[in-house]
Amino acid sequence: MARPVIGIPCYAGKRAGALRPLYGNNRAYTKAVEMAGGTPVLIPHFDDLADLEPLCARLDGLLLPGGVDVHPRAYDEEPHTLLGAVDLNEDRLELALANYFLEMDLPILGICRGMQLLNVVARGTLYQDIHAQRPNSLKHAWTGKPRTYRAHSITIAPGTRLADLLGTEPLMVNSFHHQGIKTLGRNAIPSATAPDDLIEGIEFPNHRFVVAIQCHPEELAVAGDERVLRLFQGFVQAATRPTPATYRVAS
Repeated sequence: MARPVIGIPCYAGKRAGALRPLYGNNRAYTKAVEMAGGTPVLIPHFDDLADLEPLCARLDGLLLPGGVDVHPRAYDEEPHTLLGAVDLNEDRLELALANYFLEMDLPILGICRGMQLLNVVARGTLYQDIHAQRPNSLKHAWTGKPRTYRAHSITIAPGTRLADLLGTEPLMVNSFHHQGIKTLGRNAIPSATAPDDLIEGIEFPNHRFVVAIQCHPEELAVAGDERVLRLFQGFVQAATRPTPATYRVAS
């Protein structure tokens, strides 16, 4: 079987010190995909989204990563005073990619912002700041802690794709988000929840593989958590195509 090619959208930034414009993303995403048997490819921003099509045609799966807040105009809301940093070009790229892969029924794995973006694509809405709009919630934005810090547990719903991959035993996860799902999108189901009942996982059962999780499993997998690595292995397996048969003309 050929190693599937997994697209990972980039963020735009400036190199510290030199202020040189760059595209990039966290190494843990590419490493987790590689560990699971895939070949990661970073996707830069495009001025013309039509230029994405030749690239998308060569991809077997899409990993939607964490990042800045999704702009609330994507779900028809005005910005809250505690809305964080946004990037309209990043939204534009990732919304286009998500819609393409959903339309083609190709595998998608959403992580943190990626889960929120998938919910928005499905016409769902977000808490723009969990603490302000859901005051009795747990602390979810542990941004000052190491990337592998286990902040709280999640409960995984039986009968879901996530349960097939990770089992239903409670899982301690890292947590670096101040936004979360408010209204669940169409055709999406919740697959995991935090102790405060905030949705921590969603999936789309009408698709071949569209699974998303609010924590950062890539960091845990790269650090050696074999249970969490199974999420990436399941994603990569879903994206794996049979190797084309080769034939020789008889001499």
